[in-house]
This record gives sequence, structure tokens and C-alpha cells, in this order.
Amino acid sequence: MRIDPASFAFTLLLASISALSPLAIDMGLPALSAIGLSLETRPAIAGLTLSMYMAGFAIGPLAAGPLSDRLGRKRLLLGGLIVFAIGGLAAAFAPTIGWLLAARALQGIGGGTNATLAYAIIRDLFQGRDAHRRIASVAVVSMTAPMIAPTLGALILVVAGWRTIYGLPAILAALVVGMVVFGLPETLAPSGRSRGLLLPQLVEDVMKLNANRTYLLCSAINALGFAALFCYVSGSPLIVLGVLKQPQATFAVLFATTSLAITAGAFINGRLATRMAVPARLLGIGTVLVLVADLALVALTLADAVTLPRLVPLLLLANFAFGLTAPSAAHGALEPVPRQAGVAAGLLTTTQMVCGALGSFIVSALFPHLGILAVTGTMTVFAFLAVLAWLGLARDTAPA
Repeated sequence: MRIDPASFAFTLLLASISALSPLAIDMGLPALSAIGLSLETRPAIAGLTLSMYMAGFAIGPLAAGPLSDRLGRKRLLLGGLIVFAIGGLAAAFAPTIGWLLAARALQGIGGGTNATLAYAIIRDLFQGRDAHRRIASVAVVSMTAPMIAPTLGALILVVAGWRTIYGLPAILAALVVGMVVFGLPETLAPSGRSRGLLLPQLVEDVMKLNANRTYLLCSAINALGFAALFCYVSGSPLIVLGVLKQPQATFAVLFATTSLAITAGAFINGRLATRMAVPARLLGIGTVLVLVADLALVALTLADAVTLPRLVPLLLLANFAFGLTAPSAAHGALEPVPRQAGVAAGLLTTTQMVCGALGSFIVSALFPHLGILAVTGTMTVFAFLAVLAWLGLARDTAPA
């Protein structure tokens, strides 16, 4: 039975596809020490399971996006889900740390493919405010997943062990495969598919995207916002647990609360998108709020006045503002390029993950030397660059 693309069930299906990756990333965080003990390796090496997943996630869209423009979305999506499930099962039965790392990279390739095609499918079927609203709805669900994933992973770790943490997303992906097979129609008509030779067509599509300032600027806002977010994600345990000496339970509550703030921002974005005539206004509000919050965090840092009660409201504001921005940035990037939706979504997803990894790397490299300023300062630099990109977009879209 085909699911009506205009129905809530269709949006929920796409949201479920997008939520698989956040679950696969964050559920394993509580299990790193247990993995190290089980596979006789250091926890730091076990931590590479996250890095390998992110590397695969960044690579997958580069192939899946262009191929989906040529072959259609459904078969590529099914392939991504199957690769994701195989990678999860391989991780669950991994006999060595090397096997586990390879399995996580494979799972990441599938996860990146799935996230890319969810965007492309929305762009195939909808445009304007309808597309914007659905991207925001998908974002609400996919951003809720990181909020519950660490707690769910910790519970599974106690009840069934770390291997089940990797097996559960694989099972969920298998269930989604059945939903896609029987419920999802092919959304890219043959008349809209790429026809030329694959490599020349890809080069042509990328050149068209590079010539589209709206696509470039919205992609930059999305990637830079994600980089600032990952600075927080990678730096928050160093600050809360290491510098402020708070217990693990406090950090878990902070992580869940800030994730909820992102979800709230995306939810409000979906509501406002139907009422605001110029989506760039939402981008402006969100990017400026992120910068304001991050500048306040830098001021606290320089004044040596960082405490948990002062830190939490600013982190909530920054994360809420990112949630308010992200759906509009993704919609703004994809809206003007319907003929290159697959390539555009693939590059959007890849640049987002690369910038997120860059932010995490900078924080990790600078923290031993700068302490908290490595986190708050790097967040502010990325937020400032995002505001510059928005100013360029606002100038381009301003009435003559």
C-alpha cells in the first residue's frame, strides 16, 4: 500500500529514515569503556567508532546523491538502508576492534546515503513553504533522536550489553526497508533524471551548483552552524565534567536539555515558515541569535566567570537558535536547484559533516592550551562566519 506523500505518515517515514543516523551515533557513547574491555583495547581507540562512522557518513552522499539523480531515489535509498543494516550487524558481531571500526565506517556510508535521499525526496515532491514545513518536521524527529539515544544506549548496555546497541539500529533499518518497499513510491520521474555520461554530468551539475549563490550561501550557513554545534558537542564534556567537576548525571541532563532546545527551534521553524514571506528572515534571526549567545559565552570565559547556572541559559539559546536555522538553511539550499536535487543534497550533507568534524578537531587541538576558550571561541568564529554568509544572502534577496 503506497503512502500518500501529503500525509503525516509519509513525513514520519522520512523522519524515521533521518533519525537512524543520530541513533547510531549517540547510542554507542556510553559503551566506549565496555567496548575497550571486551575487545582488549584502550577506550580512546574505541572512541574511533564515532570518527569512523562520521567519515563514512561524509563519503556516502558523494556517491548516493549523483547516482540518485540518474537511477531514482527509491533503489538508492533501499541500498543505503541495507548497507546501514549490514554495517550495524557486522558491528554487533565484531570479533576485533579493527572489524568494529570497519563496520562502523560501512554503517556510516549507509547513514549518510539515507539522510541525503530524505532531503532529495522532499525536494522532488514539494516546493516553497510545503517543502520548508516538511524539512522542519523531519528535523524535529531527527533532532529528538540524539536526546534519547545516550540514555537508551546506557539502558541497553546494562540489560543486554554493548553489541545490542549496534544491533538495534540494524533491526530498525530492516523494518524501514519494508516500509520503503511497500509504502514509498519512486519520487523522481524518468523525465527528470540525468541522461549524460555519469562523470561529465556530475561535473556539469557541480558547476551549476557552484554558480548558484543561494545554494552556496545556504549550504555555508548550514555547515557553519553545524560546526558550531559540534564544537559544543565535543567540548561540553571537557567543560562540564573536567573543568566544572560536575557528575555524569548532570552532564546527561544538560545534553538532553540542549538537544530538546534544538528540537524546539526546529518545531518553531516549521510553524513560522508558513507565515513569513521571506525565509531569509528566519535564517537571519537564527544565525544572529547563535552569535549573540556565543559572544556572551566568550565574555564569560574571558571574565573567568563560567559556572553551570551561567552556562546553561546561553547554551540553550545557542542550540535553540541552531534548530531555528537548520531547516531554513537546508530548504534554502535545495529550493533553487530541483534538477540537481540529489547532488545538491549529497554535497549539503557532506559539507555539514566535514565542518562538524573540523569544529571537533579544532576544539580537541586547542583545549589543552586555551581551556574553555577553545570551545567558546571556536563556536563564535563559526557563528560569525555564518552571519557573514547570511548577510550575503540577505543582500542578494533584498528587493531592488
